[in-house]
Amino acid sequence: MRGKIFTVLCLVALVSDAAEAAGAPKALLGKSIVVSWNESRVQKAEGESESQTVSLSSQLNIYVSSAGRAFTRLVRTRSGYRGRGGRSGMFERDPGGARSTGVRAGGTSFTGQTMALYTVFESGARQILIDFDSSFSSCEAKISHGKEGGAAMHQTSLISGRRLEVASITVSGVSCSVKEGNVFGGA
Repeated sequence: MRGKIFTVLCLVALVSDAAEAAGAPKALLGKSIVVSWNESRVQKAEGESESQTVSLSSQLNIYVSSAGRAFTRLVRTRSGYRGRGGRSGMFERDPGGARSTGVRAGGTSFTGQTMALYTVFESGARQILIDFDSSFSSCEAKISHGKEGGAAMHQTSLISGRRLEVASITVSGVSCSVKEGNVFGGA
């Protein structure tokens, strides 16, 4: 099953950023979508011998411009551990913009009432599918991660900047909402 998920995610990754030009539905123009979720990850930093379970909360803000271009901001927060406070990191991307360290490809596409966002990491991938109701006023999101066979995913942490070897990711608490206007505060 995981091999199939990885294959599907890699096929989606072959779609170029030009897919954004295929256009967002008119009902989404000038609106924002906010997707939040939690992850429980078994991972270790490169060079470390022992894995640890890490809890992260993530929020993905998306603004679809009047030209149908999707602008995104992902904020991740790691809860405090070992008596320390929480830490967070952020990545912003405009259509056709630079990729973050450790991300080989990424993009957004629209098909009917579904928006798909994908990210291909150094190894492994993530896909976020957002399904909208008929009026594009509410949504549901599904988040999946894929990797090859028994291999770990390799990513660069948004929080620490360290290279990570991720053995597994369990997603929970996914929520999705649609808001009028630009979630980033611009026009």
